[in-house]
Amino acid sequence: MNKKYKLMVFLFLVMCIFLSGCGSTKVLSPTHTPTATLTPTPKPINDEEFAEAAREVCSSLKTEIDSLNKFILFDLTSKAEAYRKAADALAYLDITEQSAPLGIYFLSSINDLASSFDIVGKALSEAIAKASLDESNISLAVTGDGTVYGSTGSIFESKKLEVDPTMIKELLQLIEQVNEAAISLNLEDCAIEN
Repeated sequence: MNKKYKLMVFLFLVMCIFLSGCGSTKVLSPTHTPTATLTPTPKPINDEEFAEAAREVCSSLKTEIDSLNKFILFDLTSKAEAYRKAADALAYLDITEQSAPLGIYFLSSINDLASSFDIVGKALSEAIAKASLDESNISLAVTGDGTVYGSTGSIFESKKLEVDPTMIKELLQLIEQVNEAAISLNLEDCAIEN
């Protein structure tokens, strides 16, 4: 073989080695093919672990609810926001209906409660304005059938507010559900005081 061809073969072999993917520092090493490492998927937490993780969230919720203006008894919008924040904080916990059925029920109930607080709060504000009552100095009374009465003075001066009784009964039922789940999970700070 002539020198020209030997040089070309030599250069071709050198070029093949460098292009093989080994890298310049590992010229004659075998190529490295990455393999997928299997990481175990985390196991969803159970009701007891959910309750333990939720204690701090419920404590913060209680502090926020306690700080609301006590003179505005129907400030349901602020309560809705507080419960929505608690639900968002708890939504990051890895629970399923199989692993933590009570936790799922509790989380679903406080989400529904937050939405109901918003809807009822808006309806109450509109009804109070329509009845020409002073929002800052009002007492509300709810009957068993969901009828709401508002009064800024004595009970004899109370007015029936135009609020859908079904909406009020649904809110009361959601409050009962949240309280029941909170007590079952030993999360009394998330319960709603009546």
